[in-house]
Amino acid sequence: MLRNLQQQLVAITGQADLKASIVITASSITLSLAATRLTDRSVRPGVIALGVFVLLALTCAVFAVLPKYRLTGKPPVGEFNPLFFGHAALLDTDEYKQTMHKLIADDAGMYDAILEDLHAQSLYLLHRKFRPLRWAYLLLLTGFAAGGIVQGIATLVS
Repeated sequence: MLRNLQQQLVAITGQADLKASIVITASSITLSLAATRLTDRSVRPGVIALGVFVLLALTCAVFAVLPKYRLTGKPPVGEFNPLFFGHAALLDTDEYKQTMHKLIADDAGMYDAILEDLHAQSLYLLHRKFRPLRWAYLLLLTGFAAGGIVQGIATLVS
């Protein structure tokens, strides 16, 4: 069961990164095409509205795939997780082996460490991947709607 949950989290992370890459690509292409139309005064209002929201969507998508872990050179006090690669890499080989042997020796402690790691991964996915990804999609959609509405109003007014 725990292995399945861990595999599911890995798969969901991959899906989130793929979706963010799609938004990054679509936003980049849209911005490039919009930039070529800025000199046309008749569509400039819609292009600017579209461009602003698409640029914000692009930024959110980049934040979704941007690595968040900072290398500090020492494990965090009170939050050390030997199952997290960023923390494990801060230990030398002997320290890591001792930490893992101690963890493996106690079945309840080992299961607790696995559960805590899975919970931490779930929180990371929710707050650091899916939240900015959701905003990226909403901003991209809003950009197309805003561009169309602003351009429609500008056309009616002129």
